[in-house]
Amino acid sequence: MTAHPVRIFLLGLVNFSILLYALHRLLGSATNQFFFSRRARIRKEMLASVMDLRKSRAMSAQSRANYDSLPKDMAARRAAVLAQCRVECSLIEDDARRRAEYMIESSKRQAGEEQAKAGRRLRTRLVSRAFEIANEKLKRASAATPMRRYLEQGLEALSRAMT
Repeated sequence: MTAHPVRIFLLGLVNFSILLYALHRLLGSATNQFFFSRRARIRKEMLASVMDLRKSRAMSAQSRANYDSLPKDMAARRAAVLAQCRVECSLIEDDARRRAEYMIESSKRQAGEEQAKAGRRLRTRLVSRAFEIANEKLKRASAATPMRRYLEQGLEALSRAMT
Protein backbone atom coordinates (compact mmCIF):
# COMPACT_ATOMS: atom_id res chain seq x y z
CA MET A 1 0.00 0.00 0.00
CA THR A 2 1.88 2.85 -1.14
CA ALA A 3 0.44 6.20 -0.89
CA HIS A 4 -0.14 8.12 -3.92
CA PRO A 5 1.63 11.49 -3.99
CA VAL A 6 -1.53 13.39 -4.84
CA ARG A 7 -3.31 11.75 -1.97
CA ILE A 8 -0.47 12.71 0.38
CA PHE A 9 -0.64 16.21 -0.93
CA LEU A 10 -4.42 16.41 -0.43
CA LEU A 11 -4.21 14.98 3.06
CA GLY A 12 -1.43 17.42 3.89
CA LEU A 13 -3.58 20.23 2.52
CA VAL A 14 -6.58 19.14 4.61
CA ASN A 15 -4.34 18.80 7.64
CA PHE A 16 -2.91 22.27 7.04
CA SER A 17 -6.44 23.70 6.59
CA ILE A 18 -7.58 22.15 9.87
CA LEU A 19 -4.51 23.62 11.57
CA LEU A 20 -5.21 27.05 10.11
CA TYR A 21 -8.87 26.85 11.15
CA ALA A 22 -7.90 25.84 14.67
CA LEU A 23 -5.31 28.61 14.88
CA HIS A 24 -7.84 31.09 13.49
CA ARG A 25 -10.41 30.07 16.08
CA LEU A 26 -7.97 30.15 18.95
CA LEU A 27 -5.75 33.07 17.96
CA GLY A 28 -7.87 34.87 15.37
CA SER A 29 -8.98 37.79 17.47
CA ALA A 30 -5.53 38.23 19.01
CA THR A 31 -3.78 38.18 15.63
CA ASN A 32 -6.35 40.53 14.12
CA GLN A 33 -5.94 42.86 17.07
CA PHE A 34 -2.13 42.67 16.77
CA PHE A 35 -2.16 43.50 13.07
CA PHE A 36 -4.82 46.24 13.41
CA SER A 37 -3.04 47.84 16.37
CA ARG A 38 0.21 47.70 14.42
CA ARG A 39 -1.49 49.43 11.48
CA ALA A 40 -2.95 52.05 13.82
CA ARG A 41 0.43 52.62 15.44
CA ILE A 42 2.07 52.96 12.03
CA ARG A 43 -0.64 55.44 11.00
CA LYS A 44 -0.10 57.46 14.19
CA GLU A 45 3.64 57.46 13.61
CA MET A 46 3.13 58.54 10.00
CA LEU A 47 0.81 61.36 11.09
CA ALA A 48 3.30 62.42 13.76
CA SER A 49 6.07 62.32 11.16
CA VAL A 50 4.00 64.45 8.79
CA MET A 51 3.29 66.94 11.59
CA ASP A 52 6.98 67.00 12.54
CA LEU A 53 7.88 67.54 8.89
CA ARG A 54 5.44 70.48 8.67
CA LYS A 55 6.83 71.96 11.89
CA SER A 56 10.38 71.50 10.64
CA ARG A 57 9.52 73.19 7.35
CA ALA A 58 7.88 76.08 9.20
CA MET A 59 10.89 76.43 11.50
CA SER A 60 13.18 76.23 8.48
CA ALA A 61 11.23 78.99 6.74
CA GLN A 62 11.34 81.11 9.91
CA SER A 63 15.07 80.48 10.30
CA ARG A 64 15.64 81.38 6.65
CA ALA A 65 13.67 84.60 7.12
CA ASN A 66 15.67 85.43 10.25
CA TYR A 67 18.90 84.66 8.44
CA ASP A 68 17.88 86.82 5.48
CA SER A 69 16.96 89.74 7.77
CA LEU A 70 20.14 89.37 9.84
CA PRO A 71 22.23 91.89 7.83
CA LYS A 72 19.50 94.51 8.19
CA ASP A 73 19.24 93.87 11.92
CA MET A 74 23.01 94.00 12.30
CA ALA A 75 23.17 97.29 10.38
CA ALA A 76 20.42 98.77 12.53
CA ARG A 77 22.08 97.59 15.75
CA ARG A 78 25.44 98.89 14.56
CA ALA A 79 23.93 102.29 13.78
CA ALA A 80 22.29 102.38 17.21
CA VAL A 81 25.54 101.43 18.95
CA LEU A 82 27.48 104.05 16.97
CA ALA A 83 24.94 106.73 17.84
CA GLN A 84 25.11 105.77 21.51
CA CYS A 85 28.91 105.76 21.35
CA ARG A 86 28.96 109.23 19.81
CA VAL A 87 26.69 110.54 22.56
CA GLU A 88 28.83 108.97 25.28
CA CYS A 89 32.03 110.23 23.64
CA SER A 90 30.68 113.78 23.49
CA LEU A 91 29.67 113.54 27.15
CA ILE A 92 33.14 112.29 28.08
CA GLU A 93 34.76 115.09 26.05
CA ASP A 94 32.53 117.71 27.68
CA ASP A 95 33.34 116.32 31.12
CA ALA A 96 37.07 116.32 30.33
CA ARG A 97 36.82 119.90 29.04
CA ARG A 98 35.01 121.00 32.21
CA ARG A 99 37.57 119.27 34.41
CA ALA A 100 40.45 120.83 32.48
CA GLU A 101 38.88 124.29 32.83
CA TYR A 102 38.34 123.69 36.54
CA MET A 103 41.96 122.57 36.95
CA ILE A 104 43.22 125.62 35.07
CA GLU A 105 41.07 127.97 37.17
CA SER A 106 42.11 126.18 40.34
CA SER A 107 45.77 126.44 39.36
CA LYS A 108 45.38 130.14 38.58
CA ARG A 109 43.68 130.70 41.92
CA GLN A 110 46.40 128.76 43.78
CA ALA A 111 49.10 130.67 41.92
CA GLY A 112 47.40 133.94 42.86
CA GLU A 113 47.18 132.87 46.48
CA GLU A 114 50.85 131.82 46.50
CA GLN A 115 51.79 135.12 44.87
CA ALA A 116 49.81 137.03 47.50
CA LYS A 117 51.45 135.00 50.29
CA ALA A 118 54.88 135.63 48.82
CA GLY A 119 54.06 139.35 48.54
CA ARG A 120 52.95 139.47 52.16
CA ARG A 121 56.07 137.62 53.30
CA LEU A 122 58.25 139.96 51.23
CA ARG A 123 56.47 143.02 52.61
CA THR A 124 56.85 141.70 56.13
CA ARG A 125 60.56 141.11 55.60
CA LEU A 126 60.99 144.51 53.97
CA VAL A 127 59.13 146.25 56.79
CA SER A 128 61.05 144.22 59.35
CA ARG A 129 64.33 145.10 57.67
CA ALA A 130 63.28 148.75 57.43
CA PHE A 131 62.57 148.76 61.15
CA GLU A 132 65.94 147.17 61.83
CA ILE A 133 67.70 149.79 59.71
CA ALA A 134 65.69 152.57 61.35
CA ASN A 135 66.46 151.11 64.75
CA GLU A 136 70.21 151.02 63.98
CA LYS A 137 70.16 154.60 62.71
CA LEU A 138 68.26 155.74 65.78
CA LYS A 139 70.69 153.91 68.02
CA ARG A 140 73.57 155.70 66.42
CA ALA A 141 71.85 159.04 66.44
CA SER A 142 70.54 158.94 69.98
CA ALA A 143 72.85 156.69 71.88
CA ALA A 144 72.46 158.36 75.23
CA THR A 145 68.97 159.84 75.20
CA PRO A 146 66.06 158.39 77.15
CA MET A 147 63.95 158.76 74.01
CA ARG A 148 65.89 155.97 72.54
CA ARG A 149 64.31 153.44 74.90
CA TYR A 150 60.80 154.61 73.95
CA LEU A 151 61.65 154.45 70.25
CA GLU A 152 63.01 150.91 70.60
CA GLN A 153 59.87 149.76 72.38
CA GLY A 154 57.68 151.41 69.75
CA LEU A 155 59.64 149.86 66.89
CA GLU A 156 59.46 146.42 68.54
CA ALA A 157 55.70 146.79 69.03
CA LEU A 158 55.29 147.82 65.37
CA SER A 159 57.41 144.94 64.10
CA ARG A 160 55.40 142.45 66.21
CA ALA A 161 52.18 143.93 64.89
CA MET A 162 53.38 143.60 61.26
CA THR A 163 54.34 139.94 61.61
